[in-house]
Amino acid sequence: MGKATIEEQVKEILVTTLCCNDEELTPKALLTEDLGMDSLDRVEIAMQIEEGILDDEEIADNAAGEWRTVQDVVNTASEMAAKQALAKRTGARR
Repeated sequence: MGKATIEEQVKEILVTTLCCNDEELTPKALLTEDLGMDSLDRVEIAMQIEEGILDDEEIADNAAGEWRTVQDVVNTASEMAAKQALAKRTGARR
């Protein structure tokens, strides 16, 4: 069994934090209007992504503040993880 994809990990965080089910987590689902996310949930989701996916790299407040859909959260986590992986391969510093 392989490691869960970033999308799967993000969705697991959203299910747990927002007390919703997998079927509700379509890419275009609106976090606030459809899933009931509030500002505290946003902070909690960002923290869980930082700790569980991004090796404690911080998500900028403005990036998390721009999340509107499930896909936005997945995109942020995926883009940051890709940058981390590239930096590790090239030996670049954060």
